[in-house]
Amino acid sequence: GSKRALASRSPAGIAAALLMVALALAGCKSKPKKRPLPRVETRFADAGPPPKTVRPLRIQVPALPAQLNPLLGSADIWCHRISMHNIFEALVRRDGDSAGKAGSERVVPHLARSFEWSENRRRLRFALRRDVYFHDGRPMTADDVVYTIERLLRRKSVNQLLRQRLRVVRNVREVSEGVVELWLAKVDSNLPRVLADVAIMPAHRYKRQGLASAQINRFPIGTGPFRFAPSADPNTLVLARNDSYWGAAPELSRVVFRAIPDPARTLPALRNNDIDVISELYSGYYPKHVKAERFKERFALERLHPYRLRVLLFNLRRPILADRRVRLAVLRGINRPQILRSLRGDLGQLLSAPIWPLSSWYDRTLHPRTLDRKAAGKLLDRAGWRRGKGGRRWRLDRPLKLRILRARGDTPRRVADAIVKDLAAMGIQSGVDIADFGFFPTLLRKGRFDLAVMGLALDHGGHLTHGWGVSIT
Repeated sequence: GSKRALASRSPAGIAAALLMVALALAGCKSKPKKRPLPRVETRFADAGPPPKTVRPLRIQVPALPAQLNPLLGSADIWCHRISMHNIFEALVRRDGDSAGKAGSERVVPHLARSFEWSENRRRLRFALRRDVYFHDGRPMTADDVVYTIERLLRRKSVNQLLRQRLRVVRNVREVSEGVVELWLAKVDSNLPRVLADVAIMPAHRYKRQGLASAQINRFPIGTGPFRFAPSADPNTLVLARNDSYWGAAPELSRVVFRAIPDPARTLPALRNNDIDVISELYSGYYPKHVKAERFKERFALERLHPYRLRVLLFNLRRPILADRRVRLAVLRGINRPQILRSLRGDLGQLLSAPIWPLSSWYDRTLHPRTLDRKAAGKLLDRAGWRRGKGGRRWRLDRPLKLRILRARGDTPRRVADAIVKDLAAMGIQSGVDIADFGFFPTLLRKGRFDLAVMGLALDHGGHLTHGWGVSIT
């Protein structure tokens, strides 16, 4: 069958069109300093003597996160990047060797030494490692696992998106010392992949104040290979090697994240040896500056996996958008190449399907639909929406109006504003509704939108719907 047929129509009635994917082609680093970044996945090995101390690795970030709890439903992607897998860890991890291969990405034990399904696949049992300690010296136990998952499952969860992804879990309990079992409402083979995103939190620190405690989350304590180290400089965040780590000791003694919000200042800082890594290349530098011979002599440009997709969702519950001709007209009338260039310059890619472009599922022989407002107008005419007074489109006595839902932030604002302008050129009236990031998934599930602009930051091997809690058409 065609790779376009990804899923059947969902109860939520959502269709997706890829606006663009902004590739993080973005890492520039000094060539002589080939120290690795904080590990995203740690190897299984007995902890040996720590490596000899080297100068800290200094990484530029656009802004420092306000807190370092990766479980909070926050739009702060750098909180998750810095804390997850470095300060905090999960019961399982995705196997990097198989990531991106269609149908072959494995999930392997991490803080759990093993996990197994029951015969009917309605129970998932984890046997925990006994050599894992939090940074304050307290051992990780089943109590920490149960506490973390139970708090995420609560109605007033600190992360509604993660709660939705865990919705099949009906109960979690310790069945014997060091063994935790999850009871499921129905079979869900994707659950281990979801649990790879659930950082296990120290129950003894959070029980009294809760996972959302600002004071605790500014000074996090996890089980990871790096621990939080206070810094006197308000523009830096420091991670220090955890010399008591249960696994292989990190090669770096310290990692310093330095906030440089102005992207135009990042390359000069790299040239002046103030930083070692630019986390995301400023589009104004590409390709002219980074392809110069002097640049190539001193620095290396790393192509990273795409980390963020921008998606336009259509609500099929709306009678107007249930008509495929209207959806195609909207898609053909939006100037996606221009939106992409305004956001990322040459550091982006238009997609033909809601799949990561580096995945083997992605069909590179398919091409995104091109901008064609004449064709869009004909589609709307056939659907009965004809231009009337002022160039606006009407059907009988009803104007063609659409509401666009977006999250807060500069990028969602710019994308939504561009879409409003393009829709107006087609005679479609539109307006924008703004939602906080934590409330955004709830509005999607309840269908309280016509069009929605959404950014997704998922692992490159995953299916997009893992981040929505819905299926797509």
